[in-house]
Amino acid sequence: MDHQVVTVKQKALAHIVADAINNGSDKSQAELIKQAGYSDVSAENPKIIFGTPGFKHELAKLGFSLQAADQQVNNLLVNGTKEETKLKAADLIYKRLGGYAPDRTVNISVKGSVEEFQKFADLRKKYEEELLTTLTNEEAVGDIHPRVDIREPDENGNGDSSGLPQPPVSIPAV
Repeated sequence: MDHQVVTVKQKALAHIVADAINNGSDKSQAELIKQAGYSDVSAENPKIIFGTPGFKHELAKLGFSLQAADQQVNNLLVNGTKEETKLKAADLIYKRLGGYAPDRTVNISVKGSVEEFQKFADLRKKYEEELLTTLTNEEAVGDIHPRVDIREPDENGNGDSSGLPQPPVSIPAV
């Protein structure tokens, strides 16, 4: 028996998403969420809406589930006629089974004045140059792409001028 509670909007969204996938729509997640009757505020964070058990359940009833995706990928791997298709399917299976090492990151939160921001920007540049030089000298560059995300503070020295909460600085670990 099917006991999952699914709201009217979750059901509508599942059908809208299924149609969008089947028809190759280029609508954004937010647009699809609004089309289902959700508010603009709800559409600002699609992860929450798409992560609900009711939505996932309804989408699975329409044939969109991890199991269905796994079966499709396996079918492409076994029965695909193009080498490129088979390699892509193998790559997806490899990712799904956790075959790739997880990304390692170090998060640093920084607050300060505009003057301090410039110091951090200078440090970021120096860090990136030294890291790239070190990696190049050790012939270990590969897929490592150092990244520092520092946002210019607003007039109060917080976050950036958008007024939105900002994520911490993220520097991939080596």
